[in-house]
Amino acid sequence: MNEFTKVALSFAAGVIVGALGIWLTTLNAPIAGVESVGVEGETTQPGITTTPIEEVPLYATSSPNGTELVETATPDASVAVVAQPSGASVRITRVQLPDAGWIVVHETQQGFVGNALGAARRDAGVHEGFSVPLLRATTPGTQYWIVLYRDNGDREFSLRDDFPFRDTAGNPITASFSTQ
Repeated sequence: MNEFTKVALSFAAGVIVGALGIWLTTLNAPIAGVESVGVEGETTQPGITTTPIEEVPLYATSSPNGTELVETATPDASVAVVAQPSGASVRITRVQLPDAGWIVVHETQQGFVGNALGAARRDAGVHEGFSVPLLRATTPGTQYWIVLYRDNGDREFSLRDDFPFRDTAGNPITASFSTQ
């Protein structure tokens, strides 16, 4: 191997290692200037990140005309939401949680559940007709997803530490809706 090839390979390896280092340090970076939402309406330490959930495909079915109730359920967990106007919060029709958990609004990115826009914590049980405040408003004509996460006990939402509730087939409990 000649000297030029060695230098070129060393440079390429350095670029790859540097890019990997930058990517790893930004995985749990909070949204600039925004505090995360702990218990609904209460701010806590930064925790909602812009890191997409890369492994969670979209499993819920959406209504053909965007106005029907969309619900995904297991015997213990379910979420229902309808199409709604865009804005700074999302109205949840009904949610049932077997344990304390988070109702998280996500945007869609390339066919997958993307960035978390807002989260509201609820104790185990059935909860109807409440809103999830968002860090960034939804836009008209866009599809969004609700994903149910189990709270790890710290009462702060984190994509890294709180994991989705799953149905018996192992799919995350989700529901989609569109904005008008």
